[in-house]
Amino acid sequence: MKLQEGRLRKYYDAQGKPDFVQKGVDVLLAIDMLKLALKGVMQKAILIACDSDFVPVVRALREEGVSVLLYYYKSNDGRNNAFSQELYEECDDRKELTKDHFKSADAENVPLAGFGKEK
Repeated sequence: MKLQEGRLRKYYDAQGKPDFVQKGVDVLLAIDMLKLALKGVMQKAILIACDSDFVPVVRALREEGVSVLLYYYKSNDGRNNAFSQELYEECDDRKELTKDHFKSADAENVPLAGFGKEK
């Protein structure tokens, strides 16, 4: 496994408070997934994303015979506008992430279906 580092872009909110946004990580991840698929060493991709930038790579992965499982989340108001409907529909399977997945620091308590051993 290789750690891919993108770029950080600094910006300021309306109150002048600095904040940072990652840039370029989506493309690096997409390239890595496609390379693995083309080498024939990946049969299933598990993607945690909400962003339509991944639609082209999901299509390419599926053309290469790779099954794509999408983990997504809903926005705070309960609507599904936090993720791309197109990405949602393009994936082979989908699982919703909830706050319960993040409540405990012990990841063993809430396994992600399709990834590792489930309880």
